Amino acid sequence: MLTGKNVEKNQRESVAQQFEQIMLKSMLDSMQDTVAKSELMHSDSESLYQDMLNQHLAKVLAERGTLGFAKIIAEQLPDQTSNAEIKTALPSVSPNTNQNNNPLPDSTTKSPETKQPVWSNPQSFVKDIYPHASIAAAKLNTSPEAIIAVAALETGWGANVMSANANTGNESSYNLFGIKADTAYDGEKTLQWTHEFSAGAMQRKQDNFRAYDSVATAINDFANFIEKNPRYSAALETQGDATKFTAALAQAGYATDPQYQQKLLGILNGSVLKSALNEVKNLTYQPIVEASNTQSASLSTSPMFALR
Repeated sequence: MLTGKNVEKNQRESVAQQFEQIMLKSMLDSMQDTVAKSELMHSDSESLYQDMLNQHLAKVLAERGTLGFAKIIAEQLPDQTSNAEIKTALPSVSPNTNQNNNPLPDSTTKSPETKQPVWSNPQSFVKDIYPHASIAAAKLNTSPEAIIAVAALETGWGANVMSANANTGNESSYNLFGIKADTAYDGEKTLQWTHEFSAGAMQRKQDNFRAYDSVATAINDFANFIEKNPRYSAALETQGDATKFTAALAQAGYATDPQYQQKLLGILNGSVLKSALNEVKNLTYQPIVEASNTQSASLSTSPMFALR
């Protein structure tokens, strides 16, 4: 039976483990920064995958508790730590950042308030979202690969999906595209800490992000958001070219990361996506058009201009 003290103890241990994960990620990054990089061998895609690997290693080490940092941190935390204090105490683990602040970006990635990964590897992530990405791609005049690449970059192949607001009743927000929720948005929201570049400097801020009840709803909302936002009109004219579509999103200010376009290109041209797609295309999916139409109708009244 769980008592109040047990709950508080579990909260302290959970927060301490997240702090340890952040510390370990920072240590790994700092260690690698001391090693000179070869201009011939180094690339943006390599940096992206190295960052994802560092984050995964930090998470695994923190969960195992081998180094004991979490235990020490937990002992220093107060007994009456509230959920609100826990949520606002932690910085972002691995943000995508950007210097373009005019107009405001629509996407910001990764927050400390992430639950256990919904997907354990890129293959399972691509397998689950591919059917819905195909429907959205037809609406946006692009390829499923383009939509999958954005979702992969925003969530680390599904490993870092924002947690849901308690009102949704879900562990995951299913926000695969980092779409924010402005005051006009009347759907479910989740409050998250994030980092963004503004005037050339990275700043920490808190924002509301959209929360969904399923992968299908999230991807359909992304399609509506892009289709109905004049900022992304150029992306709708790329005639199925995934590279041009993602470039148009980046150039329109979808994210704050100055390397956003290069990172998307690295995913599109990388072996991870190609391998996952090869596996997916050998599978047979059940039709989901009817469900998609229902989702489209239910979302058509939602505001599509939630600038971040």
